[in-house]
Amino acid sequence: MKKGRPVIGCGKFPVQTISDTIIRALLNALNKESKVQIQARLLEAFNESIQISSLLLSKDQAAEFVDGISNALLTSSYHKTEREKTAKEYRHQRGLEAEQHLTICRNIGICLGTMVKKHKASFLPLLDKFLPYVSLMWSNDGTAEERKIVVLLFRDIAQQCREEVFRQVFYWIPLLPRVFFHKNPDVPQIMATVIGICAEFGADFLKPHITVIFNCLKTVMEHPDAKNPVNIMAYEAAVSTCGKLNQFVCEGIYDYESILFWIRHLPLKFNQDEAQISHEMLCSMMETSEQKVIGPDGIYIPMIIKIFAEVLWAEKNLATEETATRIINILKKFQREMQPAFLAKIFEELPLPHQSMLRNVLSIV
Repeated sequence: MKKGRPVIGCGKFPVQTISDTIIRALLNALNKESKVQIQARLLEAFNESIQISSLLLSKDQAAEFVDGISNALLTSSYHKTEREKTAKEYRHQRGLEAEQHLTICRNIGICLGTMVKKHKASFLPLLDKFLPYVSLMWSNDGTAEERKIVVLLFRDIAQQCREEVFRQVFYWIPLLPRVFFHKNPDVPQIMATVIGICAEFGADFLKPHITVIFNCLKTVMEHPDAKNPVNIMAYEAAVSTCGKLNQFVCEGIYDYESILFWIRHLPLKFNQDEAQISHEMLCSMMETSEQKVIGPDGIYIPMIIKIFAEVLWAEKNLATEETATRIINILKKFQREMQPAFLAKIFEELPLPHQSMLRNVLSIV
């Protein structure tokens, strides 16, 4: 059993047989249970069960799971509505019930994430069935925490299913910009990440909404407090997503204006993952669409050289070794094609350590 091999006398692999029995019982209980706290515990147990690496979940079991979470969300949402009607003297009880509702939402999000990652084949055809129920967490009275759960789920779906899923979740896309204006900075950070995933793997579905999305990104990136410690991760996620829109979506929609808006916010310095992604994107766009990136008559070149100098000065923190090599090659191309006096003038605008580093890299005496 430990090695997952058949055992004499068992029709199936023992682990599969035991798992089927447990999962069937959990799903049966989940579909019948009306108490929110018990539903939450059943969801925890179900999530543990479906993480067994050798387990194969049937389409019928996946369908039962969708019915179960639909029932749990409807029950929890009903209690939430009723709770909000109660008098103020029951405030303590309302607080406990609100926490139970969030626990249900969190557990459903965790289970759905596991299903998408480990049982995509049996679960993906059911997306259109459960999404209307998940959208209950996105309703006008949904909390920031509930909306964050939905956005995390969308990220899991987009990352795992890529382009094949966008047709089924298309109606979610117009809802995403609403999250930008939550006070919780984690929410716009996650939302920006999701929009970036949409841009990379579902650009055609994003194009009808590009103006609204760009305006939301602009609001986040230009906010007076955008670079405060509490907001910096959301800010840098928005900048990274702005780059992805330029690279994958904006062709023929925006040109110099959107490129300038993006590179004015580079380099990124705090979120190492987003920084490396953004600086690699700038390299890729320089290699494939140089004339668009450098602006009319090359007016953005000084800004791009300054960005690359800062990235190289930070060494591996802001760019991978491969990206750093590509940056050096782009700088050498500038050196070959530009007048020495013009390049020298750009260098004079840089901090002295950056000047020395670039002269060394480019072998300038």
